[in-house]
This record gives sequence, C-alpha cells and structure tokens, in this order.
Amino acid sequence: MISHPAQCFHAVTRNRDREHLALHIAEADGFAPSTSSAFRAKCLAQAWRVWNSGVACVAVASLIFSVSALFVKLTGNRVPVFEIVAVRSGLSWLISMVLASLNDVKPVYGQRRHYPILAARGLIGATAMTLSYEALKRLPLADAMTIFFTNPAMTVIAVWLVFGEPITWSSVVGCAASFAGVVLVAQPPFIFGGRAAVPWGHERMMVGMGLAAAMTSAGAFTAIRSIKKSEPSLVVALWFHTFALVSSTIPLAFGFPQHAVWPSPFDAGCMVGVALTSFFGQILINRGFQSETAAKVSAVNYTQEEWG
Repeated sequence: MISHPAQCFHAVTRNRDREHLALHIAEADGFAPSTSSAFRAKCLAQAWRVWNSGVACVAVASLIFSVSALFVKLTGNRVPVFEIVAVRSGLSWLISMVLASLNDVKPVYGQRRHYPILAARGLIGATAMTLSYEALKRLPLADAMTIFFTNPAMTVIAVWLVFGEPITWSSVVGCAASFAGVVLVAQPPFIFGGRAAVPWGHERMMVGMGLAAAMTSAGAFTAIRSIKKSEPSLVVALWFHTFALVSSTIPLAFGFPQHAVWPSPFDAGCMVGVALTSFFGQILINRGFQSETAAKVSAVNYTQEEWG
C-alpha cells in the first residue's frame, strides 16, 4: 500500500491485469505459474479492494493511528509537542513529494480553484493534531482517546449542517453504540475513577484541549467531504503536512512553549514511528472520507479506540 495515489492504483491495476494475462498464457503453454507472481497478484488485488472501500480504508487507518498515538505517548514529556509535529510533518512531506514525483501527480498541490478548501483542511487538521498530541501527553491514554473520539459524532452533525448529508437512524444508533463501546473498553478514569488526584484546573484545561482537538478534527473531515474525489488523497495530505510543518517549526524556533531537544535514540525512533504511521493513516483516512458518507465512516473510525 505504499503506492497510494489514485493514479498509482490505476497503474497497479493495469499491471495486475497484465500479470493475470501472463499467467493464463503460461498455463496454456504448459508452464506452471510462479508462486511468487501469484502471491504478488493476490496482494495487489487485496490492496486494490481496500483502496476502493472507504470503510476498509478508515478501518485500517484507525489501526494505524492507534499505533501512532502509542508512539506519541511513549515519548512522555521528554520531547516538546511541536518537535514531534515538526518531525512527523517534515518526514511525511518528503515522502509525499517523492511519491508525487514518482507517480506524476501534477500539480502536487492540486487545482487552484480548490486551494481555499484544501488550505482550510490543512490548517484545521494541523491544529487538531497539535491539540490531540498535547492531550495525549498530559492525560491518561484512555481519557485522551475517549475524549478525542467524540469527533465522529461531531463530524456527522457538521456534514449534515453544512452539506445536508442525510443522517439515518441506523447511523445515529451506530455512532451512539460505538461511543458507548469506546467508553466501556477504555474505562477512562475520569468516569470510572481509580487514579491519583489530579489538580482540577490542570485536568479541566487538558479535557478542554481534547474536546477542541475533537471539534477541529471534525472540521477537517468536513473539509475532506467537501473535496470528495476531486483531488487525489495524496494532494489533500500534502496540504495537511505543509501547514503542520510551518505551524510547528515557527514556535519551535522561538522556543515557545519549549525549546527543541536532542532526542534519545528511543525517542527518535518513536518520532520516526509517529511520522510513518501517521503518513499512511492520513492517506487512508482522507480516501475513506472522500469515498463514503460521513455517517458510515465515522462509526468505523471509533474502532481506533478498540485497537488502542
């Protein structure tokens, strides 16, 4: 799934068809097909099925993002949030530009008429990521994830208000049941108790930050629904990485709120893990929200908590 832009997947499909034709010819000539070629063809077919299913894309993205959240949590308070965001965004931007060049994605930042909504997606998404990382570092993981995953319901409501996308009773029940499942699985201490006392002022600020992350994330997903498939998911992701890189490096350069630190090998590995997992997660979740209704993919997005 490394080659993910729509153009690239079309190329993959053509190659897959050629491979199938070659296998049939070989069998007709009395030659047994190569096991490795058959396995490769099956893998490509599976990747293509996932890419063409918005629900599958979001389900896989949820698993990937749960791993990314774990990497963020493992850095503790040793690395500033803006430094994590800068490293993640910088590496993701480089990978995106390389893949855009290899797959001849032009223009890499999309069509000019889509700039306003793409910029909004980038800015709002970068804000959501920074807020969610700060909440992840400051709150227990279960608390932070449960608060942040109020965003699927917010997304459904936002898309309904902005685009009039219908909300069925099954979607409402599905989101409610999914959120209840999140709470029961995570059992956040701020609901179920069982942790040392935390100053209410600090806790209230972190909970507010988590809710702000959820709201801005819903705004970013709403922007993606507006774009739909008019731009490749790689282009949408590039705007996000660009805004996140700029918005993190400027305050980091001025030492606000903390100066950059030289990470330990462990923390450096965690930041690389954040970058790689987030890169693929962004591509897939963009694709999911471009392909399916917000109600359907938002309910699936709750599975990130179960994976976590």
